[in-house]
Amino acid sequence: MYLRASNVSLQFRLDGHQGESHDFAASRRLGGVLQTGGRHHYVRALDDVSIDLRHGDRLAVIGHNGSGKSTLLKVLAGIYRPQAGHVESDRPVSGMFNISLGFRSEATGYRNIMLKGLIAGKTRAQIEAAIPEIAEFTELGPYLDMPLRTYSSGMAMRLAFSVATAFSSDILLMDEWIGAGDAQFREKIVKRMTGFVESAHILVLASHSAQLLRRVANRAIWLEAGRIREEGPVDELVDRYEAEAKAHARAARVRVPIRKEGITLNISPDRLDGFAHGDPGQVGEIRWDARDSGLDSVEISVVGLSGREVKFKEAGVVGRATTKPWLKPGVEFRLKDPDTGDVLASTVVAGTISTARKPLRKDDVTFSVDPSTMPSNQQGVRGEVRWDATTSGADTIEISVINTSGREVTFFRGSPSGSVSTQAWLKPGVGFRLKDAESGEVLASVSVAEAVA
Repeated sequence: MYLRASNVSLQFRLDGHQGESHDFAASRRLGGVLQTGGRHHYVRALDDVSIDLRHGDRLAVIGHNGSGKSTLLKVLAGIYRPQAGHVESDRPVSGMFNISLGFRSEATGYRNIMLKGLIAGKTRAQIEAAIPEIAEFTELGPYLDMPLRTYSSGMAMRLAFSVATAFSSDILLMDEWIGAGDAQFREKIVKRMTGFVESAHILVLASHSAQLLRRVANRAIWLEAGRIREEGPVDELVDRYEAEAKAHARAARVRVPIRKEGITLNISPDRLDGFAHGDPGQVGEIRWDARDSGLDSVEISVVGLSGREVKFKEAGVVGRATTKPWLKPGVEFRLKDPDTGDVLASTVVAGTISTARKPLRKDDVTFSVDPSTMPSNQQGVRGEVRWDATTSGADTIEISVINTSGREVTFFRGSPSGSVSTQAWLKPGVGFRLKDAESGEVLASVSVAEAVA
């Protein structure tokens, strides 16, 4: 299975009055490159782009608005025909770019499922067999008997995604709108896409959500002015892209300083006394108000007792959020500009922790890995490790991985609760140990078992 683009270039003719002035420098910043040919002006949207994808590839396409991400997807889908180069694949390609494409607003949800299935080349029998699973995944219930025009955009997105992944070809292309809808359904989308690709399909996803791309993709390309600027592992490329974006934002903010006066950041409870070393933490509530800062959104990070800073939440300039039970004296919260990382305000939970250490509790510790079972002959896949050791008394935990040769290496060190994704090396026999980072005591262990046929 493959999807291949070879030296693809695409340009669009610009409409405008003869002699109209065009800002060529601005075009390079905002998107493709403006060119002149005879009496006409053109924008070069893609310039000598080549990619080669095989089964199991999950390609993230990153770049600022106008860099050519959506254009590339539409070329791969066959919607646009390039002036130079060519696209080829050995399987049908399914693209999800517009949630209303192929839908009829007056038809019911069930009728639209049938129509989209027929467009995808499926028989009525195949569509009817798939309807129960589609209906269950959408969670729309009785709304499927109602006209599409009565749906919210989030409900329409649920239906479109469910149908597309049920009737899709082996190759799926998805654009930015995947981020629509509520958080719970976005999590279902991630799991469905992961399962889709792990069944030996190809996925190409363009999104500004770094978190989504890290979880779903294993490769990435960085588009700039219609050309591939860089390509490589998704984590490395997204790190460099975000670092550059923050640097540009920081440079811009030199001309427009952020106003820090009037910004508030509070934690409740703000003081915790009577804590001993090893005691479990408490639940708290963090509140912030940065309306006077001039920002559109803020980032809140938490600094644990180990000194490690992790992102806690990115949200609007006014809000509140509840913590899990890890609040202890000395835990710090920082309110930051999400673009530059500048700290706008901070607060620390007051109190003291005695040095007397209590025995670690292991009874309520949870530790799991997904997938937990796999066929022995399956190649390595990406997975997710989840844990909750907040009641154990450990301030910081460490997760080590034991590979199939028995070698143990440190995999993660940080908060007593959370989750972390693996790269594509998970296979039967790989094990994990959850430890107290200070003493090295093992709190729990888990391993990937061989699936029984």
